[in-house]
Amino acid sequence: MGWAGYGVTGAASIYLIGMTGAGKTTVARSLAAALRYRPVDVDELIEAVAGEPIPAIFAADGEEGFRALETEVLGSVAAFVKCVVATGGGVVVRRENWGALHAGVVVWLDVPVAELAGRVGGDPGRPLVAAAADKPGGVQGVLTDMLTARGDAYAQADVRVRAGGGQTPEEVALAVAEALLTFIADNPPRFGGKDAAAPTAAKGG
Repeated sequence: MGWAGYGVTGAASIYLIGMTGAGKTTVARSLAAALRYRPVDVDELIEAVAGEPIPAIFAADGEEGFRALETEVLGSVAAFVKCVVATGGGVVVRRENWGALHAGVVVWLDVPVAELAGRVGGDPGRPLVAAAADKPGGVQGVLTDMLTARGDAYAQADVRVRAGGGQTPEEVALAVAEALLTFIADNPPRFGGKDAAAPTAAKGG
């Protein structure tokens, strides 16, 4: 990609949020490579800490147990700089996670539900949608309900990038970088200098 070295956020990390299947992991890798940041996948770290895959964590500890571990891992990640962090789709539901997210810049990858449904199907690696084929409305119905429940929280992101429609991860990453440049130009105090203000946690979630 011809835009390596943008350095769009200085030392601040970039946190990608959005629904399951939004492409956060692949976009994070492309964006990190272009910016020369470190790609970080929160779900992968959770599995490394737990020593077992996410479906097994859900089976043993339920969603609440998984969310507690997710919060712990996210807090550790927030201590690092110059990372592009792919978060789990439900990271926004816990208020305490927003303190960690707003240590950097939060980007919502917004992909249409119909496209998400086509991507994730009944993927057994995604516990909240794995059994959706047997429920009214199928996978798309479950994802629609999920987005309805989380939409206000996603909307608290600093930047919203509409993705999908056949875009490659590289194209989405470029759109993110361009959106970040605009956001940062409009919000310089958050990115260093004597007048910099401390990030504040978003409401709700």
